[in-house]
Amino acid sequence: MMANTELFNILKAVTVKLDKPVKLASGRMSDYYIDVKKALLTQQGLKQVSQVIIPIVKALGAQSVGGIEAGSIPLVAVVCAETGIPAFFVRKHEKGHGLGKRLEGNPASPAVIIEDVTTSGTNSLTAVKVVRKHGYEVAGVISVVDRNEGAREKYARRNIPFYMLYKSEDLL
Repeated sequence: MMANTELFNILKAVTVKLDKPVKLASGRMSDYYIDVKKALLTQQGLKQVSQVIIPIVKALGAQSVGGIEAGSIPLVAVVCAETGIPAFFVRKHEKGHGLGKRLEGNPASPAVIIEDVTTSGTNSLTAVKVVRKHGYEVAGVISVVDRNEGAREKYARRNIPFYMLYKSEDLL
């Protein structure tokens, strides 16, 4: 977990306890929701998260940054804009038109996968698999918030370094 009081406060403000469970992208049900996109799709949110993510990206020796659409796109875009490290994203499904690509942008090895929220880790693991299938190495996965529901263990079993800025319980 990385210390950044302003980022923590921005994320805490969009963490909501719910009266009834909501279905997450992983398919799991939860009685709380962390609207990371709302927090990070602001100038201040992107500025603060980039200050924490960029040192990790550089330490991993990233030659590109990317992730699964759509949560990773603003994150990889800000890292690209501030560092010049090329960015890419992985579509959840192949396009049915144009070149039909699933991997878009400018991947290079080693790549770092960035995610807004991880639960089971399936989305980022999908991105890792697609990137590797195209011949690129993956140096690690970075998540802004980890819900502590299996992602870390999933990456560890596959020897993929995993970094989280915050755990969901820190924000509740």
